[in-house]
Amino acid sequence: MRISRFSWFALAFLTSAFVAGCESPEAAPPATSTAAATATAKPTVKPTATAIATATATATATAAAAVELVEKDLSAAGAAFKGWVAKGPADATVMEDMGGARIATKKVSGPGSFDLAFKMGKQDLKKHKADLEKGAKTAKSTVTFTTETADTLVWTTDVGGTKSYDFMLLQKASDKDVTCYTVTSRESEADLKALQDACKTLEKKGEAPKADATAKPDATAKTGAPPAKIAAPPSK
Repeated sequence: MRISRFSWFALAFLTSAFVAGCESPEAAPPATSTAAATATAKPTVKPTATAIATATATATATAAAAVELVEKDLSAAGAAFKGWVAKGPADATVMEDMGGARIATKKVSGPGSFDLAFKMGKQDLKKHKADLEKGAKTAKSTVTFTTETADTLVWTTDVGGTKSYDFMLLQKASDKDVTCYTVTSRESEADLKALQDACKTLEKKGEAPKADATAKPDATAKTGAPPAKIAAPPSK
């Protein structure tokens, strides 16, 4: 049987439609789904060196502030400090150091450490500043003075990006001129302030209060003599 050209094309069209209907390819995901997922995804943020250093400094300051101070007898530092006391950690040792009294823990730096010294008299702050500047040039470090007054010198030292804190201050304690200062540099400002506060605890114990020469004697004070007896009247 001869098939006409029209019938042939019609048969080919129906066959193609049938084959296409039998295939069921998976639908492609919407073009916007990937973009939306990318836009809403939060990037992973890694802590910077500055953030790590700040966290470390905060932890150090917190640990230092948590150290409980007790009264320490400074007599072991020599005759000049006999009868003197100041506060420091219970496990700290009192010793003589460079002619002064030093209170220090076994570990002098880091969390929980303590290292503070006292010297009788007033140290020369201007000379000490000059010595620090000279030492910084030799060590190729940077020293910055943050407080500079007649009785207080506070400075920071930067060595290779690592900063430390120190101070030297002149004060009156039990009517005596005394210099208080850091021996080992502190790692944070909070730790530095804790030692500055400890400077104020220095005092001499067992001193009797001075008599006031301007005080007037008590008019009501009793004498050591017994009261005079009043004679009885004669009897009638």
